Amino acid sequence: MSIVVGLKHKDKVWLACDKQITAGNMKIFLSGSHNKVFPVIEREGVIIGGVGFLRGINLLETNNVYIDELTYLKDGIDYNYMVNVFPILLNKMYVDAGFISANDETLSLKGAVLVGVWDKLYAVDHDGSVVEVDSYTAIGTGEELAYGSISSSMDQLMALDDPNEIDDDDIIAILVSAVKAASNSSTCGGGIYILNSEGQEVEFKF
Repeated sequence: MSIVVGLKHKDKVWLACDKQITAGNMKIFLSGSHNKVFPVIEREGVIIGGVGFLRGINLLETNNVYIDELTYLKDGIDYNYMVNVFPILLNKMYVDAGFISANDETLSLKGAVLVGVWDKLYAVDHDGSVVEVDSYTAIGTGEELAYGSISSSMDQLMALDDPNEIDDDDIIAILVSAVKAASNSSTCGGGIYILNSEGQEVEFKF
């Protein structure tokens, strides 16, 4: 399984993930540029991270049809789009690729995703339900541990600093701690990859 955490700060969205996947009874670490979090192809400012079946993550990484080009060019990727269009396009992509069956009577995306659109963060569950996230969230194995870690870290940081003085290094440290906390679950681990909606990326090994 996997952990993906998302956090909004100032005018950016940050996503972070562990590097481990499970194939059968084996634990494998993603290598090179392949991660569970990545920029959407040809959609500047849009990033996505997924948990669930590796096939679904492969399709997310190598396609962009779930972010409609015309709507994107008109700056129309908003809550309404994420609720009414995004899950349908994502489902269609999965059906067209043979990942899920077209005969399913109810929407099932086989996993949850987090989507960052510049300064907006959306959580989309496996059934297509959508939440616009105000501050931070987590999906996947160990999500409770990750969420608790972020909550505690943010509370401590806000108590010490002026919110305007919290910088990118502070946010990166919070995300690293959250993924490490989730990695106490036996099915997460193998390193940490972090990406924000401006394209900055950081990777850690542990």
